Amino acid sequence: MKAFLLSLMLTGSACAETLVIPVQDLLFEIPQFTNAPQFNLGGALQGQWTPETPKRTDRPTQRQLEKKLINMLWDEYPDAESIRIWHGSVIIRLPNE
Repeated sequence: MKAFLLSLMLTGSACAETLVIPVQDLLFEIPQFTNAPQFNLGGALQGQWTPETPKRTDRPTQRQLEKKLINMLWDEYPDAESIRIWHGSVIIRLPNE
């Protein structure tokens, strides 16, 4: 994962750092296909098979995944001024040094 470091000039001598990290791949949840219906081949060949409705599995929302990622980043960067997700990238604003 590449991280981009930007230096933003605020005043003549003050400089703040901002990390911009692409995280779209971290926010994508791969579905778990463990709820497939049972299939009886013998019954299907004799015309006695009726499909079952698969059980529904609860998956976290995009917002929940973003909050979890932001909380993990706060542990990594406790002195950050702000941590936000914008258009698939996390933006970490670090304090002036």
